[in-house]
Amino acid sequence: NLEAAAAEKQRVEELQRSRRRYMEENNLEHIPKFFKKVIDANQREAWVSNDTYWELRKDPGFSKVDSPVLW
Repeated sequence: NLEAAAAEKQRVEELQRSRRRYMEENNLEHIPKFFKKVIDANQREAWVSNDTYWELRKDPGFSKVDSPVLW
């Protein structure tokens, strides 16, 4: 159903825009939960695991993780 898909896409994108607007208005910075940015051996930025995912994964359902509404 093309109309339903388009409506859902619009809804998800509006959630993202609202979250971004809220963060900008409140001077909040997005901090990734499972990755950190490093400078690799070639002096380039790279994202690597911060080793928290598998520890949190031991808890089925990630009940201790504060996650934003994605859809």
